[in-house]
Amino acid sequence: FGWNRVFMNEIKETITTGHENINEVLTNATDKPVNVTYVFNTKANGCNGLPKNIVVSVNPSPKLNSTLTPPDICSGNLFKYTPKGITEDIIFNWKRNFIEGISQPAKAGVGNINEVLNNTSPSPVNVTYMYMATANGCRGTEVEVVLTVHSGAQLNSSLNPPEICSGTNFNYKPSATIEGSSFIWKRTAINGIEQPPSSGVGQVNEILTNTTAYPVNVIYAFTASAKSCEGKTQDVVVKVNPSPQLISAINPTAICRGSSFNYLPTSKTPNALFEWSRLSSSGIKEPASSGVGIIKEFLTNTTDVPINATYVVTATANGCKGLSQHVTATINTLPKINSVLVPPAICDGAAFTYTPSATIQGAVFNWKRIAAVGISQPAKAGIGNISEILNNTSSSPVNVTYVFTATANGCK
Repeated sequence: FGWNRVFMNEIKETITTGHENINEVLTNATDKPVNVTYVFNTKANGCNGLPKNIVVSVNPSPKLNSTLTPPDICSGNLFKYTPKGITEDIIFNWKRNFIEGISQPAKAGVGNINEVLNNTSPSPVNVTYMYMATANGCRGTEVEVVLTVHSGAQLNSSLNPPEICSGTNFNYKPSATIEGSSFIWKRTAINGIEQPPSSGVGQVNEILTNTTAYPVNVIYAFTASAKSCEGKTQDVVVKVNPSPQLISAINPTAICRGSSFNYLPTSKTPNALFEWSRLSSSGIKEPASSGVGIIKEFLTNTTDVPINATYVVTATANGCKGLSQHVTATINTLPKINSVLVPPAICDGAAFTYTPSATIQGAVFNWKRIAAVGISQPAKAGIGNISEILNNTSSSPVNVTYVFTATANGCK
């Protein structure tokens, strides 16, 4: 017998003939089954038999004709992919191997893909899905569907920038793991910070004022974006140290001429240190002075009126200087009696009256008289004016001494 295969456009192979068994590859170039006809001729004993047709159905090799390079996605987003083929009743099997930089483990499935992919690296990662199509009992060639998963840009600039002092400018230039990233930021209202909430893009450049006596942490929420993908929001925290101020009295209790002025500066801000200086002043005997910490020095008022000595005190804490403050010490002068010290003589049995006066108006006078030989009246003391009868029991004049102490503004 002999055979031949009828030519068909749908079959890729050319016409063939033969005399033995049929053994050839047939390739269906279409997306539908194709019937291929073989014509057999038999001959025996010099006689030809009738031709007979043998028809074989060649099913197509199913193929994926949806895109092999779907649109990129951002890390953490859902990847959805619907495979399509041109052969009817096609079934798609797929698998994804584990890929370094993708947090999800290997996976396989049938039909559509619907899964979240997380890129844990700083660079884009290509994820390959291997698709195998099956239809009419025939398997197609395995093809690759390649998806690019972009990483979410993350800050690589410091999340804890250097501390700043209250009232100074906070300047922060963000940078990210992906070159060319853009940044948005916002700062909510924070107790202890004078400025209202703010937001912006790119660099932070603003003054922050701490209205408390303690450090305040200011939080900026940053989001970096690259290739249309937003990274996770990250907090940048800057500590705003306060401007330390005195809480000790800036008008301490007055002192008397020649006394020691002792002043312990204090602040609510922990670990504050203090510098102070005093300029020379007219009426103060001591020259200008300066120091750190406690003020302790003698001050002498050389006038007859109170004199103010001004100290300029500056507190420092956490590397931040507060505003200089004036501490005013009042140095009162010592009152002196300026009424006559040798009043006119009096006669025996007469009243002695004396009205003291001093260099400082409003002075208070304490006096005492010790017992004197020849004076019959005993010792006596009093306040203010003197008015008393004195009797001389001797035959000679007797001097009677009164000891006066004047007090004004707490100074004797």
